[in-house]
Amino acid sequence: MRIYGEGKMGDYNVAYLPWYDLRDYITSVVVESGVTHIGNNNFNGCENLTGVSVSDTVETISSSAFGSCTNITDYIVDENNTAYCSVDGVLFTKDKTELIKYPTARTASYTVPDSVTSLGGFSQCRGIKSAVIGGGTAGIKASAFMSCSSLTDVVIGSGITSIGQSAFYGCSNLTSVIIGEDVTSISTQAFAYSGLESAVLPPGITAVNNWTFGCSDLKTIAIPSGVKSIGSAAFMGCLDLTDVYYGGSEEDWNKIEMGKYNNGFDNAVIHYNSYEYTNTSENIAKTIITGTSSPETAESEYDLIDAINVLKYLNDGTLPSGITDESSYKELADADGNGEINTADAAYILHKITNPDYSVG
Repeated sequence: MRIYGEGKMGDYNVAYLPWYDLRDYITSVVVESGVTHIGNNNFNGCENLTGVSVSDTVETISSSAFGSCTNITDYIVDENNTAYCSVDGVLFTKDKTELIKYPTARTASYTVPDSVTSLGGFSQCRGIKSAVIGGGTAGIKASAFMSCSSLTDVVIGSGITSIGQSAFYGCSNLTSVIIGEDVTSISTQAFAYSGLESAVLPPGITAVNNWTFGCSDLKTIAIPSGVKSIGSAAFMGCLDLTDVYYGGSEEDWNKIEMGKYNNGFDNAVIHYNSYEYTNTSENIAKTIITGTSSPETAESEYDLIDAINVLKYLNDGTLPSGITDESSYKELADADGNGEINTADAAYILHKITNPDYSVG
Protein backbone atom coordinates (compact mmCIF):
# COMPACT_ATOMS: atom_id res chain seq x y z
CA MET A 1 0.00 0.00 0.00
CA ARG A 2 1.41 3.40 -1.01
CA ILE A 3 0.45 6.63 0.71
CA TYR A 4 1.16 9.76 -1.30
CA GLY A 5 0.19 13.42 -1.33
CA GLU A 6 1.04 16.53 0.64
CA GLY A 7 0.66 17.20 4.37
CA LYS A 8 -0.85 15.18 7.19
CA MET A 9 -2.70 11.89 7.12
CA GLY A 10 -5.94 12.11 9.09
CA ASP A 11 -6.58 10.84 12.60
CA TYR A 12 -9.27 8.14 12.75
CA ASN A 13 -11.21 5.80 14.93
CA VAL A 14 -10.38 2.34 13.65
CA ALA A 15 -13.87 1.59 12.31
CA TYR A 16 -13.82 4.75 10.16
CA LEU A 17 -10.56 4.08 8.35
CA PRO A 18 -11.02 4.51 4.58
CA TRP A 19 -9.38 1.10 4.07
CA TYR A 20 -10.96 -0.60 7.07
CA ASP A 21 -12.45 -3.46 5.02
CA LEU A 22 -9.13 -4.00 3.23
CA ARG A 23 -6.95 -4.32 6.33
CA ASP A 24 -6.35 -8.06 5.87
CA TYR A 25 -4.86 -7.43 2.42
CA ILE A 26 -2.31 -4.84 3.50
CA THR A 27 1.11 -6.50 3.77
CA SER A 28 3.40 -3.48 3.34
CA VAL A 29 3.08 0.27 3.73
CA VAL A 30 5.19 2.85 1.89
CA VAL A 31 4.64 6.43 3.03
CA GLU A 32 5.98 8.58 0.21
CA SER A 33 7.68 11.97 0.23
CA GLY A 34 5.27 14.81 0.86
CA VAL A 35 3.39 13.16 3.71
CA THR A 36 4.23 14.84 7.03
CA HIS A 37 2.14 12.97 9.62
CA ILE A 38 1.02 9.36 10.14
CA GLY A 39 -2.14 9.69 12.18
CA ASN A 40 -4.03 7.96 14.96
CA ASN A 41 -4.96 4.37 14.11
CA ASN A 42 -4.02 4.81 10.45
CA PHE A 43 -2.97 1.16 10.18
CA ASN A 44 -4.33 -0.20 13.45
CA GLY A 45 -5.35 -3.84 13.14
CA CYS A 46 -3.49 -4.55 9.88
CA GLU A 47 -2.43 -7.94 11.17
CA ASN A 48 -0.74 -9.02 7.93
CA LEU A 49 1.40 -5.91 7.67
CA THR A 50 5.07 -6.93 7.76
CA GLY A 51 7.04 -3.88 6.60
CA VAL A 52 6.80 -0.10 6.92
CA SER A 53 8.78 2.47 4.92
CA VAL A 54 8.82 6.08 6.11
CA SER A 55 9.84 8.89 3.75
CA ASP A 56 12.08 11.87 4.35
CA THR A 57 9.19 14.30 4.98
CA VAL A 58 7.40 12.51 7.85
CA GLU A 59 7.65 14.68 10.96
CA THR A 60 5.31 12.91 13.39
CA ILE A 61 3.99 9.38 13.88
CA SER A 62 1.05 8.77 16.20
CA SER A 63 1.65 6.23 18.95
CA SER A 64 -1.44 4.31 17.78
CA ALA A 65 -0.64 4.44 14.06
CA PHE A 66 0.48 0.80 13.97
CA GLY A 67 -1.46 -0.56 16.94
CA SER A 68 -2.31 -4.29 16.84
CA CYS A 69 -0.03 -4.81 13.82
CA THR A 70 1.46 -8.00 15.20
CA ASN A 71 3.52 -9.16 12.21
CA ILE A 72 5.82 -6.23 11.50
CA THR A 73 9.43 -7.30 10.99
CA ASP A 74 11.03 -4.01 9.92
CA TYR A 75 10.65 -0.25 9.99
CA ILE A 76 12.70 1.50 7.31
CA VAL A 77 13.24 5.26 7.41
CA ASP A 78 14.70 7.41 4.66
CA GLU A 79 18.18 8.52 5.74
CA ASN A 80 17.26 12.14 4.95
CA ASN A 81 14.40 12.19 7.46
CA THR A 82 15.21 14.72 10.20
CA ALA A 83 12.73 13.41 12.81
CA TYR A 84 13.18 9.62 12.74
CA CYS A 85 15.67 6.92 11.88
CA SER A 86 15.77 3.14 11.88
CA VAL A 87 18.53 0.91 13.21
CA ASP A 88 18.31 -2.75 12.26
CA GLY A 89 14.60 -2.29 11.58
CA VAL A 90 13.85 -0.63 14.95
CA LEU A 91 12.24 2.83 14.83
CA PHE A 92 13.91 5.64 16.81
CA THR A 93 13.84 9.39 16.97
CA LYS A 94 16.60 10.87 14.84
CA ASP A 95 18.90 11.40 17.81
CA LYS A 96 18.20 7.85 19.00
CA THR A 97 17.17 9.04 22.47
CA GLU A 98 13.67 7.56 22.18
CA LEU A 99 12.79 4.08 20.98
CA ILE A 100 9.46 4.52 19.18
CA LYS A 101 8.60 1.07 17.83
CA TYR A 102 10.21 -2.33 18.03
CA PRO A 103 9.06 -4.72 15.26
CA THR A 104 6.27 -6.81 16.75
CA ALA A 105 7.18 -10.03 14.94
CA ARG A 106 10.88 -10.13 15.88
CA THR A 107 11.64 -13.39 17.67
CA ALA A 108 14.87 -12.48 19.40
CA SER A 109 16.48 -10.89 22.42
CA TYR A 110 17.25 -7.20 22.48
CA THR A 111 19.65 -4.89 24.26
CA VAL A 112 18.39 -1.31 24.38
CA PRO A 113 21.11 1.06 23.10
CA ASP A 114 22.78 3.32 25.66
CA SER A 115 21.60 6.39 23.73
CA VAL A 116 17.95 5.74 24.66
CA THR A 117 16.65 7.92 27.49
CA SER A 118 12.92 7.32 26.94
CA LEU A 119 11.77 3.75 26.46
CA GLY A 120 8.45 2.51 25.09
CA GLY A 121 7.46 0.84 21.85
CA PHE A 122 7.47 -2.88 22.72
CA SER A 123 3.77 -3.31 23.46
CA GLN A 124 2.30 -6.41 21.77
CA CYS A 125 5.72 -7.56 20.56
CA ARG A 126 4.79 -11.19 20.92
CA GLY A 127 8.08 -12.58 19.67
CA ILE A 128 10.69 -10.84 21.81
CA LYS A 129 12.31 -13.30 24.22
CA SER A 130 14.42 -11.19 26.56
CA ALA A 131 15.40 -7.58 27.04
CA VAL A 132 18.29 -5.78 28.68
CA ILE A 133 17.64 -2.16 29.61
CA GLY A 134 20.15 0.28 31.02
CA GLY A 135 22.72 2.86 30.07
CA GLY A 136 21.07 6.21 29.55
CA THR A 137 17.48 5.11 30.03
CA ALA A 138 15.87 7.06 32.88
CA GLY A 139 12.50 5.39 32.94
CA ILE A 140 10.36 2.71 31.34
CA LYS A 141 7.16 4.20 29.95
CA ALA A 142 3.63 3.07 30.71
CA SER A 143 2.65 -0.08 28.78
CA ALA A 144 6.16 -0.28 27.30
CA PHE A 145 6.23 -4.11 27.19
CA MET A 146 2.52 -4.77 27.66
CA SER A 147 1.34 -8.16 26.35
CA CYS A 148 4.77 -9.33 25.19
CA SER A 149 3.66 -12.93 25.57
CA SER A 150 7.00 -14.57 24.69
CA LEU A 151 9.10 -12.37 26.96
CA THR A 152 10.78 -14.55 29.59
CA ASP A 153 13.65 -12.50 31.04
CA VAL A 154 14.24 -8.80 31.68
CA VAL A 155 17.26 -7.05 33.14
CA ILE A 156 16.58 -3.50 34.31
CA GLY A 157 20.02 -2.04 34.85
CA SER A 158 21.62 0.86 36.65
CA GLY A 159 20.36 4.39 36.04
CA ILE A 160 16.71 3.52 35.57
CA THR A 161 14.60 5.15 38.27
CA SER A 162 11.01 4.31 37.35
CA ILE A 163 8.87 1.55 35.86
CA GLY A 164 5.66 2.90 34.35
CA GLN A 165 2.07 1.82 34.75
CA SER A 166 1.32 -1.57 33.15
CA ALA A 167 4.88 -1.66 31.80
CA PHE A 168 4.95 -5.50 31.84
CA TYR A 169 1.22 -6.12 32.19
CA GLY A 170 0.12 -9.40 30.67
CA CYS A 171 3.65 -10.72 29.95
CA SER A 172 2.42 -14.20 30.74
CA ASN A 173 5.79 -15.94 30.30
CA LEU A 174 7.90 -13.37 32.11
CA THR A 175 9.36 -15.46 34.92
CA SER A 176 12.54 -13.54 35.70
CA VAL A 177 13.16 -9.83 36.23
CA ILE A 178 16.26 -8.25 37.71
CA ILE A 179 15.49 -4.74 38.94
CA GLY A 180 18.46 -2.39 39.30
CA GLU A 181 19.21 -0.54 42.52
CA ASP A 182 18.29 2.92 41.19
CA VAL A 183 14.61 2.09 40.69
CA THR A 184 12.59 4.00 43.27
CA SER A 185 9.13 3.91 41.68
CA ILE A 186 7.14 0.97 40.32
CA SER A 187 3.73 2.07 39.10
CA THR A 188 0.29 0.50 39.26
CA GLN A 189 -0.12 -2.83 37.44
CA ALA A 190 3.53 -2.83 36.38
CA PHE A 191 3.78 -6.64 36.59
CA ALA A 192 0.10 -7.58 36.84
CA TYR A 193 -0.85 -10.84 35.12
CA SER A 194 2.76 -11.62 34.31
CA GLY A 195 4.41 -14.98 34.94
CA LEU A 196 6.81 -13.74 37.61
CA GLU A 197 7.87 -16.42 40.06
CA SER A 198 10.11 -14.27 42.26
CA ALA A 199 11.19 -10.66 42.62
CA VAL A 200 13.54 -8.56 44.72
CA LEU A 201 12.43 -4.96 45.21
CA PRO A 202 15.30 -2.45 45.24
CA PRO A 203 16.23 -0.76 48.52
CA GLY A 204 14.90 2.64 47.39
CA ILE A 205 11.30 1.47 47.05
CA THR A 206 9.04 3.00 49.72
CA ALA A 207 5.61 2.00 48.38
CA VAL A 208 4.17 -0.97 46.53
CA ASN A 209 1.35 0.49 44.48
CA ASN A 210 -2.13 -0.87 43.77
CA TRP A 211 -2.19 -3.97 41.56
CA THR A 212 1.59 -3.92 41.11
CA PHE A 213 1.81 -7.69 41.13
CA GLY A 214 -1.16 -10.02 40.98
CA CYS A 215 0.98 -12.79 39.54
CA SER A 216 -0.56 -16.19 40.19
CA ASP A 217 2.86 -17.90 39.88
CA LEU A 218 4.68 -15.61 42.33
CA LYS A 219 6.35 -17.71 45.02
CA THR A 220 8.86 -15.39 46.70
CA ILE A 221 9.20 -11.65 47.14
CA ALA A 222 11.89 -9.61 48.91
CA ILE A 223 10.69 -6.31 50.38
CA PRO A 224 13.05 -3.69 51.87
CA SER A 225 12.41 -2.17 55.28
CA GLY A 226 11.86 1.24 53.68
CA VAL A 227 8.47 0.20 52.33
CA LYS A 228 5.80 2.08 54.28
CA SER A 229 2.69 1.16 52.28
CA ILE A 230 1.37 -1.69 50.18
CA GLY A 231 -1.56 -0.68 48.01
CA SER A 232 -4.90 -2.34 47.46
CA ALA A 233 -4.69 -5.61 45.53
CA ALA A 234 -0.90 -5.21 45.13
CA PHE A 235 -0.57 -8.97 45.75
CA MET A 236 -4.13 -10.06 45.05
CA GLY A 237 -4.29 -13.52 43.51
CA CYS A 238 -0.69 -14.40 44.43
CA LEU A 239 -1.97 -17.59 46.03
CA ASP A 240 1.29 -19.49 45.43
CA LEU A 241 3.28 -16.97 47.45
CA THR A 242 5.10 -18.93 50.14
CA ASP A 243 7.91 -16.68 51.35
CA VAL A 244 8.26 -12.95 51.97
CA TYR A 245 11.77 -11.78 52.86
CA TYR A 246 11.33 -8.51 54.70
CA GLY A 247 14.12 -6.16 55.78
CA GLY A 248 12.55 -4.99 59.03
CA SER A 249 11.23 -6.49 62.22
CA GLU A 250 7.79 -7.92 62.88
CA GLU A 251 6.90 -4.65 64.55
CA ASP A 252 7.97 -2.75 61.43
CA TRP A 253 5.90 -5.07 59.23
CA ASN A 254 2.80 -4.46 61.28
CA LYS A 255 3.25 -0.70 60.85
CA ILE A 256 3.05 -0.93 57.05
CA GLU A 257 -0.10 0.71 55.71
CA MET A 258 -1.68 -2.35 54.11
CA GLY A 259 -4.38 -1.95 51.48
CA LYS A 260 -7.32 -4.28 50.98
CA TYR A 261 -7.42 -7.48 48.93
CA ASN A 262 -3.84 -8.63 49.46
CA ASN A 263 -4.77 -12.28 49.90
CA GLY A 264 -1.37 -13.30 48.54
CA PHE A 265 0.01 -12.88 52.06
CA ASP A 266 -2.57 -15.17 53.65
CA ASN A 267 -0.49 -18.35 53.45
CA ALA A 268 2.97 -16.85 53.10
CA VAL A 269 5.69 -16.99 55.75
CA ILE A 270 7.11 -13.55 56.57
CA HIS A 271 10.85 -13.81 57.22
CA TYR A 272 11.80 -10.76 59.26
CA ASN A 273 15.18 -9.05 59.07
CA SER A 274 16.05 -11.23 56.10
CA TYR A 275 16.02 -8.88 53.10
CA GLU A 276 19.10 -9.09 50.91
CA TYR A 277 19.70 -7.11 47.74
CA THR A 278 22.42 -8.35 45.42
CA ASN A 279 21.70 -6.36 42.24
CA THR A 280 24.18 -3.69 43.28
CA SER A 281 25.99 -1.25 41.03
CA GLU A 282 29.05 -3.50 41.14
CA ASN A 283 27.01 -6.38 39.76
CA ILE A 284 24.88 -4.47 37.27
CA ALA A 285 25.78 -0.84 36.61
CA LYS A 286 29.52 -1.41 36.18
CA THR A 287 29.09 -4.76 34.52
CA ILE A 288 25.98 -5.09 32.43
CA ILE A 289 26.04 -1.55 31.07
CA THR A 290 29.73 -0.77 30.63
CA GLY A 291 30.82 -4.32 29.90
CA THR A 292 34.05 -3.87 31.86
CA SER A 293 34.08 -7.19 33.68
CA SER A 294 36.13 -10.06 32.39
CA PRO A 295 34.11 -12.83 30.76
CA GLU A 296 33.56 -16.09 32.54
CA THR A 297 35.38 -19.22 31.47
CA ALA A 298 33.52 -22.22 30.12
CA GLU A 299 33.72 -23.93 33.53
CA SER A 300 32.52 -20.92 35.54
CA GLU A 301 28.99 -20.07 36.58
CA TYR A 302 27.29 -17.75 34.09
CA ASP A 303 26.94 -14.07 34.93
CA LEU A 304 24.80 -11.34 33.38
CA ILE A 305 27.76 -9.93 31.52
CA ASP A 306 28.01 -13.16 29.52
CA ALA A 307 24.56 -12.57 28.02
CA ILE A 308 25.39 -8.94 27.27
CA ASN A 309 28.67 -9.88 25.62
CA VAL A 310 26.92 -12.32 23.29
CA LEU A 311 24.43 -9.65 22.22
CA LYS A 312 27.17 -7.07 21.66
CA TYR A 313 29.15 -9.56 19.59
CA LEU A 314 26.12 -10.32 17.43
CA ASN A 315 25.37 -6.62 17.02
CA ASP A 316 28.73 -5.34 15.84
CA GLY A 317 31.36 -8.05 16.33
CA THR A 318 32.75 -6.53 19.52
CA LEU A 319 34.78 -8.99 21.56
CA PRO A 320 34.50 -8.86 25.37
CA SER A 321 37.14 -7.11 27.39
CA GLY A 322 40.19 -9.35 27.80
CA ILE A 323 39.40 -11.56 24.77
CA THR A 324 41.55 -11.30 21.62
CA ASP A 325 41.01 -14.72 20.05
CA GLU A 326 37.67 -14.60 18.23
CA SER A 327 37.58 -18.34 17.52
CA SER A 328 37.96 -19.11 21.21
CA TYR A 329 35.22 -16.66 22.09
CA LYS A 330 32.86 -18.26 19.57
CA GLU A 331 33.16 -21.53 21.47
CA LEU A 332 32.21 -19.76 24.70
CA ALA A 333 29.42 -17.76 23.07
CA ASP A 334 27.70 -20.88 21.73
CA ALA A 335 26.10 -21.35 25.14
CA ASP A 336 23.35 -23.73 24.05
CA GLY A 337 25.84 -25.89 22.13
CA ASN A 338 23.97 -26.04 18.82
CA GLY A 339 26.94 -24.95 16.73
CA GLU A 340 25.56 -21.47 16.00
CA ILE A 341 25.85 -18.12 17.78
CA ASN A 342 22.59 -16.19 17.92
CA THR A 343 20.30 -14.41 20.35
CA ALA A 344 19.09 -17.77 21.63
CA ASP A 345 22.50 -18.14 23.31
CA ALA A 346 22.00 -14.93 25.29
CA ALA A 347 18.50 -16.04 26.28
CA TYR A 348 19.88 -19.43 27.32
CA ILE A 349 22.43 -17.73 29.60
CA LEU A 350 19.71 -15.62 31.23
CA HIS A 351 17.71 -18.78 31.88
CA LYS A 352 20.72 -20.53 33.41
CA ILE A 353 21.36 -17.58 35.72
CA THR A 354 17.88 -17.79 37.18
CA ASN A 355 17.52 -21.56 36.91
CA PRO A 356 20.78 -23.59 36.92
CA ASP A 357 18.85 -26.72 35.95
CA TYR A 358 17.47 -25.15 32.77
CA SER A 359 18.12 -27.05 29.55
CA VAL A 360 17.12 -26.60 25.91
CA GLY A 361 14.20 -28.68 24.70
